[in-house]
Amino acid sequence: MRRSPCAASGFSLIELIMVIITVGIISVVIAPVFISGFNAYFWTRGAVDVTAQGEFAMDRMAREIRGIQPSDITSFSANSLTYNLSGTPVSYSVNVQGQLMRNADLLASGVSSLTFSYFQSDWTPATLAAQIWSIGFTLRLSGDQVTESLRTTVFLRSGPKDR
Repeated sequence: MRRSPCAASGFSLIELIMVIITVGIISVVIAPVFISGFNAYFWTRGAVDVTAQGEFAMDRMAREIRGIQPSDITSFSANSLTYNLSGTPVSYSVNVQGQLMRNADLLASGVSSLTFSYFQSDWTPATLAAQIWSIGFTLRLSGDQVTESLRTTVFLRSGPKDR
């Protein structure tokens, strides 16, 4: 008996169902691995972006604050600092949109908080600008599923006369 050419080609229904079931099982096992890999990649990318932005802002602030004297400070609080730099007023604060601003310039976005601490030479809190020996500041940033806190302490160029 001779087979027709059409009967010899193709897959049977049972073979197709077995292939679909096999591919489905493999997909269910492998998909979580790929999903966790993608999630880790995007989380890491977000963390790197937040950290880089925060480090840039902290470096800029530290470099400038390190060069001032206590007599340059015009106002200071727990959330902002204003001083004169070569006769130009400079102010650091966080606006309501969560942006760290240096005067009108944006230094970082996604800022949760900016906190300043002012210390005398014996590490007690300073209450007057003339007493400030060092300034500590903490910058807290938030991104996609990432929160980063950066902290540094800067010693002023010239402290109070009673040191």
